[in-house]
Amino acid sequence: GIWNLKSSRKKTGGLLKLHRKKRKSQMGSLPIKTIIAPIKLKQKKILGGGIKKKIISTNIVNIIDKKNKTTKKEKIISILKNNANQNFVIRSIITKGAIVKTNCGNVKITSRPGQSPVLNGVLIE
Repeated sequence: GIWNLKSSRKKTGGLLKLHRKKRKSQMGSLPIKTIIAPIKLKQKKILGGGIKKKIISTNIVNIIDKKNKTTKKEKIISILKNNANQNFVIRSIITKGAIVKTNCGNVKITSRPGQSPVLNGVLIE
């Protein structure tokens, strides 16, 4: 499993002695790689009894046009650029900061698909 623990080594390389066992609240998970496909969501229980929804796949983006001060939903055609990883463009993986092509024009993704259930973006002139 993945755990969000302090490193077990010092800066010098020596081992630190752990003061307690692992806790469930320190558990992590693998990142969700959102792809272009019909909408699918995944729910995960979080600390405090809440629920976090993550996007597994989507083909719709909410576009905010700052010039006309309007918002609308559009279908994603393809991914043009992804600064997180060039390999994500080939595999059609959407992350925050990715630039996608829609019928309205190019859109920069501003939301985090692995953290929120909607995909928002800003129209690029």
